[in-house]
Amino acid sequence: VLKDCKYNLINLNRNTKGSITFEPELMPDGTISQPARKTHHMPIGPGGTVLTEDEINNLIDVGGIHCDFCKRKGTKLFKCARCRREFYCSKECQRKQWTEKVHNIYCRKEGEFQPGDLVQIVRLTNMPELNSCIVCVLGRNTT
Repeated sequence: VLKDCKYNLINLNRNTKGSITFEPELMPDGTISQPARKTHHMPIGPGGTVLTEDEINNLIDVGGIHCDFCKRKGTKLFKCARCRREFYCSKECQRKQWTEKVHNIYCRKEGEFQPGDLVQIVRLTNMPELNSCIVCVLGRNTT
């Protein structure tokens, strides 16, 4: 699965290079226009990814809308204290996510990376053409 994702990301980076500028406009209703969202179609199955549509939707889920373990909505949510990217409705869901859904493998503090992590390059001034590229972190594991 990781090999398919890396291949798709390499092709995605190759196909979406270039700079896009956005000039906000004042709309007739008084609001300011928002940039169009970039979307990409990644075929499922042969020639695409082996991930199911549900798995892809789970990967691009923004978070904070529901509990990341039980998907319960309408309750107060708590963030993971370490990565601050996962949301839980209870300590029990947090424990289960950590062990059953292996959040412990992917949980990182802000700015912490491990070999094999996929990261997006941003704010690179000496080679701006690489901004927005997604790369795989190389090196030895320090933990």
